[in-house]
Amino acid sequence: MRRITLNFEVAARQKKNGTFPIYLRITENSIHFKYVLDVYVLNRKNFNAQAKKESWISSKEPYAKTFNEKLSTILETTHKIIIKLELRGELSAANLIKQIKGGNDCDSFLAYLRKKQQEFMDKRMYSYSESFLYLEQKLNEYTNNRDILFRDVTYSFIQGFVLFLQKQYTKKGYLKESTIHSIVSRFKTIYKCAVLEDYISGNQSNPFDRIKIKKNKPMKIALSRDELDKINSLDLEENSSLWHVRNYFMFAMYMAGMRISDVMNLKWENIESNRLVYTMQKTKLHCSLAIYNKAQEILDLYKKENCVSSDYIFPIMTVYENKRKKTDLTLKELSNRRKARTTNINHHLKILVKKAGIEKNVSFHISRHTFATIASRTEIGVYNISQLLGHSNISITQTYLNDINETVQDKALQRVFL
Repeated sequence: MRRITLNFEVAARQKKNGTFPIYLRITENSIHFKYVLDVYVLNRKNFNAQAKKESWISSKEPYAKTFNEKLSTILETTHKIIIKLELRGELSAANLIKQIKGGNDCDSFLAYLRKKQQEFMDKRMYSYSESFLYLEQKLNEYTNNRDILFRDVTYSFIQGFVLFLQKQYTKKGYLKESTIHSIVSRFKTIYKCAVLEDYISGNQSNPFDRIKIKKNKPMKIALSRDELDKINSLDLEENSSLWHVRNYFMFAMYMAGMRISDVMNLKWENIESNRLVYTMQKTKLHCSLAIYNKAQEILDLYKKENCVSSDYIFPIMTVYENKRKKTDLTLKELSNRRKARTTNINHHLKILVKKAGIEKNVSFHISRHTFATIASRTEIGVYNISQLLGHSNISITQTYLNDINETVQDKALQRVFL
């Protein structure tokens, strides 16, 4: 493990202009490296490296106060750089000097963003990692691939970025307000992380405080019990794409509205004594749910005699398997692979629903809304529904139930006049 200590040192020889330069001495495993500073004394005896903070240079020197303050700032800044390099596993005297000179990415917001992407990927929080990857893509488009430093992230920069997003036109039309809100929210999250990790001073005002993005509430679509029956009654060829997608969707709905990211990563080791035990990738919430008949019937379709606990339950992750090992794939390749599989499943789900004679624009996420809708018509209560969905706040669950609340209100109003 590298050990680095810092100290100041005065030059042994006087320069031609009559000054003695002050060095920042960086010691790495007993080896000294010197970095000359824009600080000096006229008399070597007026400098004491062992003195207390901001007292290194004697008051006998003409610029003692200014130079002492400068040395104190240099020391504080260098210590912060050491911490950042240590966290990144890149601490060395050479890298430290390079960063002090300014030829580094320690001040790069994009470098920090990529670091956080990898952290979320390592934690298997793929949805967060992918959203930060998308943020980086949009920032690169906005700046024409120019690097962004932390000091560049100002109110004007963010406001310009929002206007850029609002003018973005894709094959599906202009970006939705909800999409823009999500992108800027991720931007704000990364900025907040940088403040907490001392990449940005917490004393300065947060430029995002003045940014307001309108977010339209999307319509929450859910399938009724009758519609679910129509899907279940479809005569589908076994092992066909539609057959598999129906199984994925129905299993997710039966198991309290699982997200597609969790379904695709389920392994047989997640089954323990007739319970499904897993950790939600998005929220890292630990779940343990009883597996009842309908969900068990779907599992039985995929249980093979020679399968082992480390095998995936559903053949989603193996459809597009690359010959390279997963660890060899880049963050972008992993992200593209997951998106391709999710897109493919959503495509077949739309076909499935249309085949059942249902005119609704659906995606896999509708399994959560469907579960919440059906559950709300029982007497288990919003709190328990929130727990089953894995929501961090009950208000999130209530947004799932807006349409249901209207139904309840209608019935209550009808009773008034009965």
